[in-house]
Amino acid sequence: MKLIWQVEAEDIARVKEFFGLHRDNAFVKMRIATNLADDKPPVTKAAFWEVMIACQLTTQQRSGPGSPVTRFISTSPCLLGHELCRGQADLDVFVTKVLSNFGGLRRSTTIGREAKANWTYLEGGGWEATL
Repeated sequence: MKLIWQVEAEDIARVKEFFGLHRDNAFVKMRIATNLADDKPPVTKAAFWEVMIACQLTTQQRSGPGSPVTRFISTSPCLLGHELCRGQADLDVFVTKVLSNFGGLRRSTTIGREAKANWTYLEGGGWEATL
């Protein structure tokens, strides 16, 4: 399959308009400052793992203020932190149990299976490509 992108002048105008509408938004400014900074800290295994879990949680569930997803993600220390997960013989069962016991979170069994599959990939040599 071959995809060909054809960008028209009206496409460019719509993007510029969208940018103009949102350039002064506080959230946008914070994301630009964070994501485009030259001095970003290196991504660690622990940080990546926690964000990957958060991404799984937000796949099919709202994560607005006060939501179960936001409450789970904001828990400190992380209930599914890298070091905690490292010591689990049955990671899928552990993740499923933690998510189910927290309450209000969907897809706990699926996320448990996916976390185990991701862990297997990462610990099997995938960290280098990922980080």
